[in-house]
Amino acid sequence: MSKIAGALGAGLILVLLAACGSNNDNATAIEEAAVVVEDLQPMTRISGSLLYRARIALAPDAVALIQLEGVNEEDELVLAEQRMQLDGRQVPIDFTLEVDAETLAQASSWRLQARIEEAGRARWLSEALPLDLTSGDQDLGELELMPYRDTAMASVMNCGQRQIRAGHDGDSLVLDVGGERFVLLPVEAASGARYEAKGDPDTRFWNKGDQAYLTLKGEDYPLCVAQGALPRPLQVRGNEPFWRIDLTDQLLLSTPGEDAQELSYELTHENSTVTLVRTMNLGLELRVEQGLCHDSMTGMPYPYRAELTRDGEAHPGCGGDPEQLLQGVTWQVGRINDETPLEGSRVTLRFMPEQRMAGIASCNNFMAGYQLTGEGLSVQQAATTMKACEPALMEQEQTVLQVLQGVQRFDINDAGELVLYSDQGQSLTAQPGG
Repeated sequence: MSKIAGALGAGLILVLLAACGSNNDNATAIEEAAVVVEDLQPMTRISGSLLYRARIALAPDAVALIQLEGVNEEDELVLAEQRMQLDGRQVPIDFTLEVDAETLAQASSWRLQARIEEAGRARWLSEALPLDLTSGDQDLGELELMPYRDTAMASVMNCGQRQIRAGHDGDSLVLDVGGERFVLLPVEAASGARYEAKGDPDTRFWNKGDQAYLTLKGEDYPLCVAQGALPRPLQVRGNEPFWRIDLTDQLLLSTPGEDAQELSYELTHENSTVTLVRTMNLGLELRVEQGLCHDSMTGMPYPYRAELTRDGEAHPGCGGDPEQLLQGVTWQVGRINDETPLEGSRVTLRFMPEQRMAGIASCNNFMAGYQLTGEGLSVQQAATTMKACEPALMEQEQTVLQVLQGVQRFDINDAGELVLYSDQGQSLTAQPGG
């Protein structure tokens, strides 16, 4: 996610529109999330002191960094920060941040995080502390820091398009997601290993073997799968002749004219991207490789290439859930049809669980539902905020919304870009971002 600093001014405060549902329930409502300047005092003061319990002296070159972050529909914003060269000072270290109402109103919620660096590297780190700044000045008292250590990451996982790293530091789980680090503590779970961020149950990680469920700040990510492992359940299929394999605890083989057969199997890894699935009976071998695959009949892209060998004959196919190619990142639109967006403008797309979609259309934020079938992709009519911008930007926004309304299919090109194609021959091309 991008980090943006500075005040945008009261004129850029968003007033969100709740969209009315159509007969087909195609309209999606945008929840009211913005904060109005008038609800905030002109200048808000946030103060406190940093400390840690260990009897360890800070190095002479230590630097304390305190940041107030804001969160809105698409981004995390650095609204204010204080950087202090400590020059031998030790904890506790007092700090004060002052931020005006217009800057605060860029976000719908706020949190504060602090760290102390030595030789340019983080040494002590606080948890992200949620704040309610609509009530005015905040005296946070003592803000406790915990040791920050470069953890040997034990696992790389793919959560849709997002790659994360996870490893242990004592009893804690350390997650590295898009350059952000989260420290989570173990909590009770009926199965697997579950972790939550201290004071923030909306940030959690539930590991079940080689796959996991990740929620960051209340946002659910697609299923995370260890690099080199296969998600399960996994469906793989091929054409001419048609065949389909459903992989769970057993392998279910379906072919026309034959009864479905449930078989035991074993897995071996050819390398970090290729898995071999061999059945105990019938001598079947399924080779699954992580990599873009297009269905030979529909052209639908899939995240896995497959080949089924049966009776000495090899049958190609594709597998996995196409949503894995869409979810997990914010896509930054770099071409609207064949033209680059207006200078200084921003168009983004984010595909979320439960077939929800959100982004920035150029001037306004939007939210919509989408539907992904075996034949293609469609986007429901978008609900937008109601901000007015200069005519050229509004015209670009209308083009973006028209393309989205007419989307019929998507693809991932050789450069790893997402391309959305509409029924009118229009397109949006986007690169994966934060």
